[in-house]
Amino acid sequence: MKTKMFFLAGICAILAACSSDNEDVSPKSVLLKVVSCDFVQEDADKIIPVEGEAFRVWSAINGVSTPALIEYDWEDAGEYSSLFVLSEGEMPKADNLGLLEVTIPTLKKDGTFSDTGLSVPIFMGYTWEYNEGVKTPMHVEFTLPEYSKAKVFAQRSGYECNMTFYLVLENINTGETINLKGRWKGVQMMNRTLTPSVSKMD
Repeated sequence: MKTKMFFLAGICAILAACSSDNEDVSPKSVLLKVVSCDFVQEDADKIIPVEGEAFRVWSAINGVSTPALIEYDWEDAGEYSSLFVLSEGEMPKADNLGLLEVTIPTLKKDGTFSDTGLSVPIFMGYTWEYNEGVKTPMHVEFTLPEYSKAKVFAQRSGYECNMTFYLVLENINTGETINLKGRWKGVQMMNRTLTPSVSKMD
């Protein structure tokens, strides 16, 4: 009986040791956090105005012999894109990589930028497209002559720039600091206009 008990105790000890070894060698989750992300506008990095293609949003017909007052309301959200491309360093692999975000610059009319822009993911080599999330109401009013037709076109415009970024990440598990450098391209179409085009009916 004692021999059997000692045998069972030995088996249990072996299993416990194996379990402990497996716990020691199991991989730990790699987690990163953003320490800072600075954007630097070099001498050659100019903020330039850009315009999107005009597209039709509405049409009207005046088939009578008197002019007609036309009013049209439209809502739209600004469209943006962001692209990060690394030039120095290597983006580490991490379990929370898709959750990391940085605040990108807001491009301004005077050729400068502010650091109070939107937060976007920092996927390297991928153009992230998004909008403001809040639509801005717009209104256009014009007189449509007798026996005429009109098309109302919308057009987005804004600014584009390429600049250098310096990104500092930290490995939460080890405290290791990762320094990365690259180029950021931003296109921010935050302005919208409505323009009527009038012609005679066929």
